[in-house]
Amino acid sequence: MRFWLGTHLPHWLSHVDTPLFVSRTRLQHRTTLPRARGPWALDSGAFSGRAPAPHRHQLPATAGRRQATRQIAALVADLAAGGLRLHGFGVKTAGLAIYAAYLHSADSLAWSLRGRRVRPCAHGPARSEANCPQFALAWRARVLAAAAHPQLDLLAETRGAAADIDQHGGHQIAAVVGGAA
Repeated sequence: MRFWLGTHLPHWLSHVDTPLFVSRTRLQHRTTLPRARGPWALDSGAFSGRAPAPHRHQLPATAGRRQATRQIAALVADLAAGGLRLHGFGVKTAGLAIYAAYLHSADSLAWSLRGRRVRPCAHGPARSEANCPQFALAWRARVLAAAAHPQLDLLAETRGAAADIDQHGGHQIAAVVGGAA
């Protein structure tokens, strides 16, 4: 699963090689963009319009915003079993720990909200960790580590079917919208 780290700080493009979801509102008045060190996508800021840059064989769609992690997990597993490559928009970190194996990609900016509550910044003179790339990257690493060890395998038999479809040219992608992390 590719995990896009959300950010509202465009200068991170030139400093971080992690896949970034960069805020459109922070880029819209710039005349030049920083040279990106890694992959990035434009976050439109409109929840339903948020999607990584479309590729030729991707079709974004929205399954709905839900807070019930187990219900989302069941829906994600069913959709993945049907051969869809799914993107989790703002998926709860608890949800990723359960159903990341069924997602093609996901994104989150939740680290920033968490960082506002951690004072002071351990990596510089800032009052909090809200804008700290080291804090964000450490948060991302923890999320990916949790996602690598699923807590629940809802439909173990469907994972094999979904992998077979993907290996044989499954080119669809759908989006599953999760709650706040």
